[in-house]
Amino acid sequence: MDTVRITVAMDGCAVAGELNDTLPAHALARLLPLDLTFIGTGIALCAPLPVELPWDDAPIHCGWRDGDINYSVQGRWLAVLCGDEENSGRYGGQCTIGHIEGSLERLGRLTGAHAARIVRASGSAMADEGAQREATA
Repeated sequence: MDTVRITVAMDGCAVAGELNDTLPAHALARLLPLDLTFIGTGIALCAPLPVELPWDDAPIHCGWRDGDINYSVQGRWLAVLCGDEENSGRYGGQCTIGHIEGSLERLGRLTGAHAARIVRASGSAMADEGAQREATA
């Protein structure tokens, strides 16, 4: 499997992203479409996942780059990182599974709880398969 293009939509804000070619990213792609509640802190938007993602072969590290989509292996959290890259090294157990494209400004302004939906973007390698699954569900 290659990368999977996604759209993350919450509170009238939709951003494009891409899941990478790692085991946890593939597992997340199989869950799409996925409805989650993210908690915004101004630095990150974090949501608990309904299942643990496999991460055996994935590189686990400290920190992030702004725009990363990370899976926290120590708590089943999915995070969209919007800021504080320079101080992020203090956060361990991170597995980068994708990246948001474009400006993070609107996402960074979201604080508190926000309902969100993550879907395969049109044109992704798995979009047609996902659309068929949704249509028959």
